[in-house]
Amino acid sequence: MAAGPVRPLSRRALALGLGALLLTLAGVPAAALELVELRVGRIGLELEGQRWQLAGLRLARRPDGTVALELASLRPPRPLAAPLSLRGRLDPGAGGARLHLRAGNTPLGLVLELTRAGAATALFFDSGRIQLAGLDPARLVAELPAGRWRLDGTVEAYGSLLWQKGAPRGAAELVLRGVDLVGPGVTLAGLELVLGLDRLWPPRSLPGQRLAIHRLDLGVPLEQVVVLFDLDGRHLNLRHGEARIARGRLVLDPASLDLAAGTGALRLKLQGLDLARLVALLGLEEVALEGLVDGSGQLRLQRGRPASLELRLVARGGGWLRYTGPLPQTDPRLGQLAAILRDFRYRRLVATLTGDPAGELALAVELLGTSTDVYGDRPIALNLRFTGPLGRVLASSLDVADLPARLGEALTPSPAQDARRGGAAGARRLPADGAGGGPE
Repeated sequence: MAAGPVRPLSRRALALGLGALLLTLAGVPAAALELVELRVGRIGLELEGQRWQLAGLRLARRPDGTVALELASLRPPRPLAAPLSLRGRLDPGAGGARLHLRAGNTPLGLVLELTRAGAATALFFDSGRIQLAGLDPARLVAELPAGRWRLDGTVEAYGSLLWQKGAPRGAAELVLRGVDLVGPGVTLAGLELVLGLDRLWPPRSLPGQRLAIHRLDLGVPLEQVVVLFDLDGRHLNLRHGEARIARGRLVLDPASLDLAAGTGALRLKLQGLDLARLVALLGLEEVALEGLVDGSGQLRLQRGRPASLELRLVARGGGWLRYTGPLPQTDPRLGQLAAILRDFRYRRLVATLTGDPAGELALAVELLGTSTDVYGDRPIALNLRFTGPLGRVLASSLDVADLPARLGEALTPSPAQDARRGGAAGARRLPADGAGGGPE
């Protein structure tokens, strides 16, 4: 007989089916249990619009009365996790049952205990303290970039569900201690989280949840990261966020993110960013930059990924810029620009960055100042504009020592493109009275 299409089970049907199975196993003595072996090829489950797939389910009664459970593949909705295999043991008993589960060859495991008392049924679960000890997270998360990953720290999860004349009520707590993650382009150290839920489905947290990270490095390190939030169903409500970056401060405004759709907007503020420290962190040996900047911006998310960025930075007063590296000689004006940037003292600096962080970004830099070696004390205005894959260049590697050359290759248009756009950079010398004029 040809197999028909897999029909998604409702949340209610799933709960009733699993509950009936566990209660039946728990309430029937082992000697009277007629189940010898049960095999299920494939099951599709749909919960709140998210599809889960189970394949290769096997239940088999052992001579000692326990029931062995094997699941060849549990595939959660993408991109939450990679498929996992599960092994377990069900211990039926009078008035209850206990289920021990372990995920494949990982240290992740869970013990579930089902008990009945009169009209009430309770389900307790406890993972115990799990030592991650070098676990490869690519085995759990489906869409991590290729490369070597390592996850360390401890995880604990425990909670309960209670059924008594109505909808189930539950609570749970997830504890992460000393979690470190290292992978291509990512270093995370010292993550601490205690997440308390007073409702399991849809999940709802208690007010004032706190996430702390000692250091998060995605190219430019963030330190002393603290995020205050709460969870309400499909919405993550960000109450406050802050971090230290290049001796300055990054602040996130309150926001609400739709976790199911992966949409939302994060508004951020930068205060007192030290440009000299930023250059040092990036390892740009051919760039010397001094000054402090403040800024604000917005990052929009679509389908769980950064979709658009708007960022504006303004210097506090004056500063100093020196660039001694080469510039591509695709435009004769770049030679003049290189001479100016060998020693440029600015009294105004404004930079704006807009576009897709994973694709095309537009960077505009406005500078007003002097270059003594080129034009003496006469003021110079520079308007530099670049368009290109800045996000991919910055995120492609932890080694940014050759960033100026790579930026030049990525951002400098070909002669044909330059002719169409009218040039990628312009420099203007201003008379002392600021009235304008001079070569373009």
